Amino acid sequence: MSQKLGRVSGMTAKPKIDPHDEMLSGWKDIATHMGKGVRTVQRYERELGLPVRRVSGHPTSAVIATKSDLDSWVRSSATVQESINRSQKAINVAQESRNTAQDSRNLVQDSRNVSQDSRNVSQDSFNKESRRGRTQLYAQVAELRRELRRLRQQVKEIRQRQDVMASAIKDYSKVRASLSARGKH
Repeated sequence: MSQKLGRVSGMTAKPKIDPHDEMLSGWKDIATHMGKGVRTVQRYERELGLPVRRVSGHPTSAVIATKSDLDSWVRSSATVQESINRSQKAINVAQESRNTAQDSRNLVQDSRNVSQDSRNVSQDSFNKESRRGRTQLYAQVAELRRELRRLRQQVKEIRQRQDVMASAIKDYSKVRASLSARGKH
């Protein structure tokens, strides 16, 4: 494999491939070597500039890569792991937000149930037990309302963090793309 890749349909010549470097052929081999899934390494190529070569020069053709190119890319891309960590954090925040929203919906339903119970109890207002029960229910409703306000505030804060993280990831991707573009010229 010590051949120089020449011009393919008007594209510029590719650098020489070291004959002693082991070649990986296809997304599955590349993914296995990197310990990732096929879609993940395809996304790395698309978004982060994973160094793969197209066999026929077409954007959808088969790919090859050398182990040394991939390994040096991983070593030089400590920010790739940071990006992955940020993405995972964003996913976790989104899940936390969904959980908080569900908790909020549950509290609203509980509040409705308590209100309904309170109305039912008020029909029996002449009974001492009912009055005590109603007082307890009002206290529970007040507590549920306080908890609902607290959860709404948490949801608001989580959404703000999501916006900040999404902006940071977007900025990072732009910087990474511009650095990658500079490296290709």
